Amino acid sequence: MLGGIHDVIVDLRPGSVTYMEWIAQELTADNKKMLYIPEAVAHSFLTLAGNTEVFYQMSEYYYT
Repeated sequence: MLGGIHDVIVDLRPGSVTYMEWIAQELTADNKKMLYIPEAVAHSFLTLAGNTEVFYQMSEYYYT
């Protein structure tokens, strides 16, 4: 396998109809899938292969 990740997202938006629901998806170089993750949705992933690269596009800078 080329690069790949097991990606999980959880809806943390209290007013959402999918609040606290989650999905998991395998994203690989072979299947070419990607996820759109809205604001206030948690995101985590685990690499499935060595030399995996993950590309993010974000709408805002992270401020602490």
